[in-house]
Amino acid sequence: MTIKNEWKQFLVHPPEKAGVHDIFSCWQQRDILIEIPIEAIPFQLERSEFHALPGRIRGALGQKLMEGASAQALSGGECPWNPPCALDVFFRCQFKMTGGLELPRPFNISVVCEDNSYFVKLSLFGEAVQYVEVMAECLTASLKRGVFFENRGITPLTVANRLIIDAPLYYVDDLPFSAAMNFLSPFCQRNNNELEIKPDSLLVGLLGRIKGIALWHGIEFDIIWKNAKAKFRDVQWDTSHLLHVKWQRYSSRQIGRTIPMEGMIGPLLMRGDLRSIIPILLIGERIGVGAHTAHGMGQYFIEFI
Repeated sequence: MTIKNEWKQFLVHPPEKAGVHDIFSCWQQRDILIEIPIEAIPFQLERSEFHALPGRIRGALGQKLMEGASAQALSGGECPWNPPCALDVFFRCQFKMTGGLELPRPFNISVVCEDNSYFVKLSLFGEAVQYVEVMAECLTASLKRGVFFENRGITPLTVANRLIIDAPLYYVDDLPFSAAMNFLSPFCQRNNNELEIKPDSLLVGLLGRIKGIALWHGIEFDIIWKNAKAKFRDVQWDTSHLLHVKWQRYSSRQIGRTIPMEGMIGPLLMRGDLRSIIPILLIGERIGVGAHTAHGMGQYFIEFI
């Protein structure tokens, strides 16, 4: 593997090894929060349209990032600039990790609706936080230019307020015997292209995602996979409160192409010895779990019961 850009060397040659507890002290995250008045979208969003909104904001952001990208990045190749353009960092697959998994993109997007406003949050992780000013300007411009809505086309949005904050990661010492992963956006887990619910496998996938995000921090995530999987299986899971939802998103590269989406939303309950998995789940609160996290899927918060 050849990485031409010195800025990216730490991705393939991380200078440190760390366990899950060490990641908390090394965590780098900056959040861009944007408030959009609810009346800025002059129609009521159906549930399926709301689930699709983070992905459509991502598409609008990608289009804006293309304006400042290198020719190589625009063609899907590696940006030769140092540091590389934002399109390269946030939208291109840098390389594949063990098992053929792509290195996760160092960001996610979420949208919540409260107090008569939509709040868009773009979170940047690890070394990617140095792009926070560029990403804040591009996200603001892309929202004001407009986001695509089904049967309504491009709708420009009003940006009422914007805030950039540091988001340190805190460990919880007093661990409960039972807890819930409350999914704010659908999570997707597949087996042979079929949607499935296997919480222990979902958490194994989360470990892989943490391993990738740790590389953006210059850290090689040191974990004994066999022991982790055994601990996941010891937890009692209750999936009966999850709901199956479907919607569709639109390809930003292939105009007119629709992509069917589906996932599960609601509380995923757990009981048992949670000491080994709560730290993993606290990191997962920040980065999401399952497929399509860059489109806003797999966002949850932990509730101790």
